Amino acid sequence: MPLIEAYTITTKPFGKFEQLCVNHQSGSGFTIIPGFGAVLNELVLVKDQTAFSVIDGHTTDAMLLENQWFRSAKLTPFPNRVNSGRYTFMGKLYQLPVNFAPQHHAIHGLVFNLPFTCTGSSISEHQASVSLQLHYTGNIQGYPFPFLLQLVYVLQEQNRFTCTTTFTNTGAAPLPFADGWHPYFTLGSQTVNQLFLRLPACRELQTNPLQIPTGQLLPYSKFEQLTPIGNTELDTGFAILPQPENTATTTLFNATENLTLNIWQQVKPNSYNYLQIFTPPHRQSIAIEPMTAAPDCFNNGMGLQMLQPGAIFTASYGVVLQ
Repeated sequence: MPLIEAYTITTKPFGKFEQLCVNHQSGSGFTIIPGFGAVLNELVLVKDQTAFSVIDGHTTDAMLLENQWFRSAKLTPFPNRVNSGRYTFMGKLYQLPVNFAPQHHAIHGLVFNLPFTCTGSSISEHQASVSLQLHYTGNIQGYPFPFLLQLVYVLQEQNRFTCTTTFTNTGAAPLPFADGWHPYFTLGSQTVNQLFLRLPACRELQTNPLQIPTGQLLPYSKFEQLTPIGNTELDTGFAILPQPENTATTTLFNATENLTLNIWQQVKPNSYNYLQIFTPPHRQSIAIEPMTAAPDCFNNGMGLQMLQPGAIFTASYGVVLQ
């Protein structure tokens, strides 16, 4: 029987920040930075006694603070874009900080660089977990709605990672809500161009030149089977169609090393029913982003949830190496 001591949970410095490290004796593990958005900065999974780092994270705290690509950012209370940072909710106009100058949008939510507090950890025979939370007071321009955001990161032995998100409206008024995650994945020694990709059954979100959805859903079949990514450039959103067992899986495959990485997300009402795929210019990794809503959901309502005071959202996504 495996020993509880198979897992360790430790901390170590990361420049100005502290890393929280969860490791398994097989060599698998993950590292998060609670003080900067609780980002998952490293994820190592094991296949056939070989460890593979599958997250393209920050290598220095300076890189973390620059945050050029929003690596592993938690996208709350909205993923992706809000057109010009402006939206109307319950008859009132709000203006969010514009943090993407090229298109003059607000992007990637409000918590990606905020400090989280570690509230607990646990080790059992088959898994180790850490829990973190953020109390948001409504102090950021354009989103005066207080909330509690809780994350539970779980490592299950050699090859499985799960994140469960719980969001609670702690204010006295309804609020607009959506959620997402912005990880960049690598797989073995190959670049993105050499990997294969398969998407769950989905429809492409048609967008205008500023990458704001038009409301049209287009058929999309290019990656319905494992297909070489090659030089394909993607910064594309998708609405996921109903899936067996309420789970959608996006697959990366490294044919040379026979590695399969499955990124799964819960799909059901008020869950992660959208997906964004992005290939950065360096093409060393690929962003596969579970989202509960479409870009600009605060304006178009696609996937947007209105949570009443005290209402709670909870859902999960995860990563499996096979």
